[in-house]
Amino acid sequence: MAPGVTADEVKVGLIVPNTGPIAPAFTSARAAVQARISAANAAGGINGRRIVLTVQDDGSTAAGNLVAARDLIDHQDVFGLIEMTAVATGSAQFLDTADVPVTGVATEAEWARHRNMFSASYRYVDQPTTAFGQFAARSGGTRAMVIREGANQASTEGGDQLSASLASQNISVVSTIDHTTGFLSADQIAAIAKAARADVLASSGAADVLAAAVQAIRNNGGEVKSAFSLFGYDAGLLHDFGQSIAGVTIALGFNPTAQSAAQTAYRATMNSFAPEVNDPDGAIQREAYTEADMFLRGLAAAGPCPTRSSFVTGLRQVHDYDAGGLLADPIDLATNIGTISRCRYFLRVARSGQSFEVVPGGGGRDRLEWCDT
Repeated sequence: MAPGVTADEVKVGLIVPNTGPIAPAFTSARAAVQARISAANAAGGINGRRIVLTVQDDGSTAAGNLVAARDLIDHQDVFGLIEMTAVATGSAQFLDTADVPVTGVATEAEWARHRNMFSASYRYVDQPTTAFGQFAARSGGTRAMVIREGANQASTEGGDQLSASLASQNISVVSTIDHTTGFLSADQIAAIAKAARADVLASSGAADVLAAAVQAIRNNGGEVKSAFSLFGYDAGLLHDFGQSIAGVTIALGFNPTAQSAAQTAYRATMNSFAPEVNDPDGAIQREAYTEADMFLRGLAAAGPCPTRSSFVTGLRQVHDYDAGGLLADPIDLATNIGTISRCRYFLRVARSGQSFEVVPGGGGRDRLEWCDT
């Protein structure tokens, strides 16, 4: 038997940042992963085996991520890992060398460099899309401030992608700041934006930091033409800031307002197995659920006697993965390594501050997504 596999169960590890600066962004990830696994177990498991989840905290650091991965593999004897974190770079080479299968949210370029690591969405790689620049340019913005999360490689890479996208549309990046919670206040960010005469705020960090900065700018009689984040779509943002952040926008690789049988089934699963999650349509919840589903698909593809090698080989041979219909366009897991989506949906806080609305894309009102030119 392979590590973590018995006659009636498979042990799977989950790494999440329960502590540290990026922990708030992943609060609901564990519940969503467990919901998908619980649903699978209720349906009989995978190839007759129940899935058992073991969770480790990486403390929001690359070093902590490696410690967590080593413990799960060397001491907890798990078969493979789901990584819902932004510091997976810490353990990537260790897991590759050990041929451990991994699924998770690909927030770092390192995900594109290892065949054993799978993701439904590669966010930050060396192929910036022009979609972010198009969105900012549509508002009439010409001078941008890029806000990154301090000491977070994923956010640094995302900030670089934002800068390149903005520059592609002749928007000057006049200021780049590294924000670390507790060290730079919203009022300070607002003052820096004013001094730089920035009329666009683009964030590769948590959306609440961007929201607080916009609120501070407006409280001081200022305004920006465009303010958007790559991360943080969640109804909690509306609860915390409401009408004061009307117009603040989150860029997503999916449209959470779409109605489909798959969406209905997903929400029903979340309501049944993760009732503590108030907003199943939040981005991190949905991504965690999808990456857990992908891991289960890999186990199924590995066959009745799964090995780590057969999981990797089998999942790479799946050419139409769609997370049970949650993904609008099926992806080919043999060729999607490091391939970012060329389109984004922009979800804007409505004027009432009580809901999000989709901003129509570059092709007019019949086209909701914003795509590369």
